[in-house]
Amino acid sequence: MKNLYKKIIATLQLPETVTKFTEAGIKPVQLIDDYEGQYFDPENFEVFTPPAVLFEYDIEYDKTNKPATAIITLHLCYEQPTSANTNNPNIDRALKRYDFNDLVYNAIKDLESEHTGKLKLESEGSLKEPAIVKVHLMRFSCSYTGKIDTIDDDYDYDYAQGEELETDGEIVPWNLNFDVDG
Repeated sequence: MKNLYKKIIATLQLPETVTKFTEAGIKPVQLIDDYEGQYFDPENFEVFTPPAVLFEYDIEYDKTNKPATAIITLHLCYEQPTSANTNNPNIDRALKRYDFNDLVYNAIKDLESEHTGKLKLESEGSLKEPAIVKVHLMRFSCSYTGKIDTIDDDYDYDYAQGEELETDGEIVPWNLNFDVDG
């Protein structure tokens, strides 16, 4: 996961990426960090400077699905200086957060690393809880092979249907008259 995290940092700090932000009139990403609830309680963090991208991940190991699946959630944090309601004559400035979200997505959408496959956008949406900044959540999935050896091979089996099944020995009928206590 470390390699993917470092690639996200490097990609969002590339001069050409920064240029795309500034050409769109948007401040480039100022902070990339692990997600720890920074936008709920910024006083408890040494640095929280939006716009920020906060990284969160989960890995789902499944014995029937090798490699594992990594779920990457990026918390895109954008400081909205004005309201985005219909009474705002400068609504375009307030809606720059959508451009920020698109620029981050376009910069990272093709990333993969040594142990992760290409990122696939699964879902996205806005944070529903009140926070000090606008937060857009992007949820990606990708294959993950970093700890493939943690899957217990003792339980591996191949699926077969009736015609494909070969047996050695005889089929014994199930005895439904067994003694539970004995």
